[in-house]
Amino acid sequence: MQQVMRGGFAALVGFSLFTPAVLAKIAAPPPVPDRIARADCVVLGKVASVEDKTITTKDGAEFSIAIVKVEDGLFGTKGAKEIKVGFHRGENRRFPLLNLKPGQESFFILTRQPGQDFYIMANFADVVAKDSKNAFFGSPDLVKRCAKLLTDPNKGLAAKDDGDRFLTAAMLPRNSLGGGPLNSGVS
Repeated sequence: MQQVMRGGFAALVGFSLFTPAVLAKIAAPPPVPDRIARADCVVLGKVASVEDKTITTKDGAEFSIAIVKVEDGLFGTKGAKEIKVGFHRGENRRFPLLNLKPGQESFFILTRQPGQDFYIMANFADVVAKDSKNAFFGSPDLVKRCAKLLTDPNKGLAAKDDGDRFLTAAMLPRNSLGGGPLNSGVS
């Protein structure tokens, strides 16, 4: 019996020595409907400029501010023509869309920074390139669809398409928990 135990232990040690290391990959981002449901605003915009000075919050986080011209206020913008978006300065080679630069056109899924007059990207995938074909971060068509459904949830719940009704119903509880901009109840 001891020989079997020793043999099993030796095999286990051997397997662990020759097992390849796991690559350091990123976790998948939350699905687009979840990100939009928890967002305070969703816009298609173009970065007009980046301010030279940074803003430091009460908790010590330092943000650079990009001025984004709103091309299409999809959700929660209340007709704003431009918004301020806070981001961490420095080159982000892993997620280059987070390096906001003048001229960059993207869909921005944004959350208001508490106690400040600007929005932030709460997730590394909260910037979707306007012409993106990358389904990992979300497609522009899905961003537009979800934002449209959440803008008028009564219409989304009464839609003829089963998928639209399902998406709307799935996003509503998350929106109320996540502090999204819906103020009125669904009738």
